[in-house]
Amino acid sequence: MSDLTPNSIVTHLLQLGRDLEQLTRDLHEVEKRAVEAREAYSRAKDKALLTVDGDTVGEREAKARLATGVEKVAADLADAEVRDARARIASIKARIDIGRTAASTLRAEIALDGV
Repeated sequence: MSDLTPNSIVTHLLQLGRDLEQLTRDLHEVEKRAVEAREAYSRAKDKALLTVDGDTVGEREAKARLATGVEKVAADLADAEVRDARARIASIKARIDIGRTAASTLRAEIALDGV
């Protein structure tokens, strides 16, 4: 946005608004996948705990963790996707605020030029 005009600012803000709307819709799906992945990991670990042999609780826990490593990584990656989606939303919101400030500044400059 090097050549700021009222039209360019409005156009950019409208695009940011559309981007924010899409990212917000996408966040729902990302959160849903994260919940499903976390539940899949939890069920797999519980199942492993019921089936592994071990002399102590710690030994059975360790074996269950080893048996469910793939599910754990999938759940952690899904959680990371949620954090990433939220960070992108926060970034868009910050860019919208910057655009509003630019629009306000431009309005002030236009008003001063008219004096």
